[in-house]
This record gives sequence, structure tokens and C-alpha cells, in this order.
Amino acid sequence: MIDHTDKERETILHDFYDAIDEKSWARVTGHLTPNCHWHVLENEVTGTASLIGREEIAGWFEAAIGDLPTHHEVIEVTSNENASTVFTVATVGAGEEGEMIESHWVDVFVFESSKISEHLSLQTR
Repeated sequence: MIDHTDKERETILHDFYDAIDEKSWARVTGHLTPNCHWHVLENEVTGTASLIGREEIAGWFEAAIGDLPTHHEVIEVTSNENASTVFTVATVGAGEEGEMIESHWVDVFVFESSKISEHLSLQTR
């Protein structure tokens, strides 16, 4: 059963992915705590990253996908206590000749109140 907090979190996460697709880094990082810990495992688009803080994370987003068209489709959001897991399908213009490639992801978010305090991203295919 989804409670009020879970619905709020789902709304935040949908806006988070929309902000990524719109390249609105201020909006993306506005969902993060000031000292958010951000972890991404190596994938088709970028190498492994382990970052701390809004500015570092915004810089990573700009460098990693700032010039690439992206579209994230949120498939499912599951929450338990202060964590949420998001399953997405991302389409990114990262092919050798700029063609769009599709990838599947699992993102785990830890929340402090309504802000993301930690994140781990794993490409599943």
C-alpha cells in the first residue's frame, strides 16, 4: 500500500528524471541534500562515478550527458521506509554515430525528509 510519503516521493522522482531529460541541472540538484552521495556504476554512457555534493553532481551530469538527448521512462517506483528503488528505461543519443540506444536501469535512492541523500545507479541491460 502506498502512503502519502510514498506518493510524494514518487512525484519527486518523476520530476527528477524529467529534469534530467530537460537538462535542468539546478532542478535536478534541488532534489538533493547539500552533501548528497552519488554513485554510478560503469555503463554504456559513462564510467564509474562516486561524487559528493550538489555542485560536483551537477558538473558530472553536464559532462556525462549534457550534450546527449535523453528520455527516461519510469517503469516502477518501490519505496520502503526512507529508501526508494526506481526501474527505468532510458533512451540516450550515445551511439557511435549519435544513434539512440536503449538501456534499462535500477536506481536506489535514500531520502532525508523530501531530499535525496544517497543514490546508486546500475544499468541492467
